[in-house]
This record gives sequence, structure tokens and C-alpha cells, in this order.
Amino acid sequence: MLRKKEDLFFLSVMIVTFMIGFDTTGLGVAIPDIAVRLGFGIKEGTWLSISYTAGFAAFLLPAGIITDKTGYRLTLLSSLSVFVLSSVYSTYCETLTEFTTIRLIQGISAAFLNTSAMALLNVLYPVGGPRNRAGAFKKWSMFLGLSFALGPILGSLIVSYLSWGWIMLINIPLSLVVLFPFVGSTAMETLKKGALGQVSLTSTLPATIILLSITMNPYFNQTFSGLGRHLFYTIIIACLIALGSLHLFSSKSFTRLPELKNGNFLISLLLPIFFSISYWSLFVTLPGYITVKFNYSPMMVMTSMLCLSIPLTLIPVFTLQDKLNAMSGFVFIALGLLALAYLFNTNVKHQGLLLDITLFIMGCGAAILNPIMARVVMDNVAPENSGLAAAITSTLRQMGFAAGVAFYSLMTDSSISNGLNISESHAFIASSILPLIALSICIYLNKRSQLLSKAH
Repeated sequence: MLRKKEDLFFLSVMIVTFMIGFDTTGLGVAIPDIAVRLGFGIKEGTWLSISYTAGFAAFLLPAGIITDKTGYRLTLLSSLSVFVLSSVYSTYCETLTEFTTIRLIQGISAAFLNTSAMALLNVLYPVGGPRNRAGAFKKWSMFLGLSFALGPILGSLIVSYLSWGWIMLINIPLSLVVLFPFVGSTAMETLKKGALGQVSLTSTLPATIILLSITMNPYFNQTFSGLGRHLFYTIIIACLIALGSLHLFSSKSFTRLPELKNGNFLISLLLPIFFSISYWSLFVTLPGYITVKFNYSPMMVMTSMLCLSIPLTLIPVFTLQDKLNAMSGFVFIALGLLALAYLFNTNVKHQGLLLDITLFIMGCGAAILNPIMARVVMDNVAPENSGLAAAITSTLRQMGFAAGVAFYSLMTDSSISNGLNISESHAFIASSILPLIALSICIYLNKRSQLLSKAH
């Protein structure tokens, strides 16, 4: 009976993972319809996606602290309520500002959902426990890839045959499935007062404000005239001073966590960042590049992007991860980025086919690495510190995602480059170095049994 209950909890984690990923990508296809209804431009409508991601990334550390202090159960149930309510409310929004604000709130609740779900996963499959921890993270990776792959497809079908609002309302039945195993159960709770449970929530607020300010600054300047660049820099400098002061004078600052004093541990934190820059950020930047370079229709772009995401689901299903190791994953992504650089800088026969093959190879590399990148931090903390591990892992992934989008945007800005196609090629070549650096880090840290061995 207990095993069945644990399986239901695991299903809840997978559905939460799907909901967070689907709400990241699914609404993008509906932005043109929403823009027409609410009377703003499609370009301005991208803030509906950016604000969600901004709230998610900025509040992961506070979410981890609250998860460690209150336990995953209360955090998951309360954040799920806010997530669903904000989803429903968004269908009634009348202005871009109102919609952007509610999406920001939804992203914040998604941060709490993510840390509590990952904490639950860490408790269900502890390091050295009897259950297959590596297999659980492979399935988690599969659901994450499935959410990214199905987001645009389901979104397009919903917009075509129903209404864009159902992209948000689908969270209602999904949430009921998530809630089911929690009804009448108090089992499987995390231990209280984990590592982040000892940290002052106040110490994370400057970092949260910095991340939120950097991400949303263009929107604030566009919407609230008069804020100005000086105010932005003043806020950033003030928060940096606050971070330094808290580190020096507060023993409960998150910057003084024991784990952060380990040099090798700090170096290993680069791995999820590099992985997100060289892979996850392509989901935002690559569709526009493909449209311009290959003159693809939206449906063709979607098909190509499926080649990038579908291996995240296929590789675990066919257990191909057991035959390929992490070294293969790094090499696949590096070679894929070099192949993209070649395709975007030259004109060859069957470019479309070569593009799809290249993206599929990169997707296979990501399918191998994604569960390992999730575990690289999680495996280095005790179960009672699950909130810490989930917060750090997800924050790093989001930092890499944002850094990758910013990097590609800078490299391909026509105002500072000699040509669009050339700058894209340079960007892909530059980012291809990151998987190789990550591979070198793994070798340096001598973690072959965890990162370079077969992903059992």
C-alpha cells in the first residue's frame, strides 16, 4: 500500500513538472490572438512569456527557504492553489499590464511548485536508498522534455479548435490529479529545518530583486515612463551592497551556507549553467533564426524544434541512456552547435534535413545530460536539505537560460555585427566551447562514477 502511495506522489511530481514546462512554452503560440483581443502588439506580447520566466527564476531561492522551513507538503499545496487561480484569472485580463502582472505571479508560484516538487522527489528517491534514484530522474527529464515538446503543439491545437484561454484552464484538471495522493495523507513529509531552513529569508531578497530588475527592466521602462536608467543602477548597487553586508554581518545569510565553502562544489555549479546556455536557451532564440534563415512557416519551425526536444522523451523510453554516457552527451551538443554554425553560414543541399538531424543529435545529447545535471547538486546534499538542492539547481538552470538568451541576442544584434548569418554562426561556435569546458570540469572533479559513467 505504501509503495502504491509513493508511486502516486511520484506521478504528482511528474504532472507538476509538466505544468510548469507547458506554461512556459504553450502560451507563446497564443500571443497573436491575445494581442488582437487586448489591443497590443505581438512584440509587446512576448512579455507574457518573459514575466513568467522572470518570476520563476527570481523567487527560486526564497521558495527553497520556505520549502525547507515548512516542508514540501504545505508549500506544494499552497503554491498549486495560487498557480491555478492565477491561470484562471489570466483568462479575464483586459490589459497587457494586468496580464503581465498575473503571469509574473504565476511564475512566482511556479518557483514554489518546482522546489517543493523536487524536494518530494528527493525524499521519494534518497541517495543510496532502495529505489532507483537515477531512473526517477530520467523519468523527470522525460516529462520535462515532453512539456517543452508538447507545449507549442497542444497550444496550437487549443487555439485552433477551442480558445487560447483553455491553455491556462487545462491546469485545473491537472491540479486535481496532483492533489489526489495528498488527500488524507501526511506521509512522506520532508524533515524540518534543512540547510535553507536555517537561512534568513531576508538575505535572499536582494538577490531576488537583482534578478527581477535585470529581467523586467525593459518592461518597467516601457510601461512606467520616468523610471530611468539611474534608478535601475541605483537599485542594483543598493542590492549588491546589501548582499555584501548580510554576508559579512549575518550568520544566517544564504551566502554563508557550508556547501558554498567547498571549492569543488562551487565549480560543479557551473555545469547546469553551461548546459542551459548551450541547450535550453535555444528554445527561445532558435525559432526566430530558423524563420529568417530558412524562410520556414510556423508549422515547419515547430517540426524542427520537435527534433530538438523529442529525444528528451524518446531516449528514456527506449533506455538508450544505458548505452551512452555523459561524455557522449557533451560531445553531441558541442558537435551540434558546430553543425548549426556551418548551416547558418553556408548554403548546402538539403539544409532542412541536415538541420533536423543536427537538432535531433543535440536533443539526444541533452537527453543524456539533463537528469545528470539535475542530480549534480541534488546528490551533494542530505534529504533534509532538499529545498536547498532544488533551489540551487533550478536557479542555476534559469540563470543559464537567461544568460544564453542574452548572449545569442547580443551576438546577433545587427547594430553591432557585420551580418545576421555570420553573427549567428559566431554565436554557435562560441557556445560550442561550453560543453567541452563542462566535460573538462567533470574530469577535473574526478566524478566519473556520477557524471561520466553510464547514466544508471
